Amino acid sequence: MYQGDDFSIEFETVDEAGAALDISGATIEWNAWDRGVSVLKKTTTSGISITDGPGGIFVVTLEPTDTYSLPAKTYFHGANVSLIADHFLTVATGIMTLRPKVRT
Repeated sequence: MYQGDDFSIEFETVDEAGAALDISGATIEWNAWDRGVSVLKKTTTSGISITDGPGGIFVVTLEPTDTYSLPAKTYFHGANVSLIADHFLTVATGIMTLRPKVRT
């Protein structure tokens, strides 16, 4: 993705058998990290939408202001789902490459 762009990331959560994990009513948190420090965070109260709870699908939406000032580089990212208070399940991890903005 590019600095300052609108960007949405869709995630599908599944259980150990590969069946959709029902995330209806779950608390979800997504972070991007630089050397172990969170530099960008989204939650179900700001930036994460559960689009199909029974199907285990949620979307993380990044606004231009979220990445415009972040340095262009590679970040680690991950998402955690909580179906029971204070019990989190890591459902996604990966690498996010932020490229230099192409407009001013």
